[in-house]
Amino acid sequence: MNLIILALMAALIVLLLGVYFRLSPSRDLKYRPAVPEELPGTGKRSPCPLCGTMLQPGERVHSVVYPGKGDRLVEIYGCPYCYPPNRTHRRYCPSCKRELEGDELVFARLFENSGKVHVHVNGCRICMRRRS
Repeated sequence: MNLIILALMAALIVLLLGVYFRLSPSRDLKYRPAVPEELPGTGKRSPCPLCGTMLQPGERVHSVVYPGKGDRLVEIYGCPYCYPPNRTHRRYCPSCKRELEGDELVFARLFENSGKVHVHVNGCRICMRRRS
């Protein structure tokens, strides 16, 4: 009799956990992934890596690239919509999806290879602390 009650309780716990995880909001839903859109006559637009807003032609992400050879350190602050920080365009770390606070920034590496520039986002201060 005790085994039947124990088995029913275990099944109930598994069922409740399944319902909880299905109904709870996912952490990734806060971060809006942006898919580049094509504009007629202008080519592809690119999204801001922090807020996901599609940038208009000529708009740029505010960043600081430190001098050096090979791969260089980059600090990414945000686009004209999310920097300076405001309540309408929330900024999220592309690596851990955590909401950035105040003037917090994201670190990246810039690589130049045969005339092409590639930026690899490492993450925010929390992500960087976990890696070291």
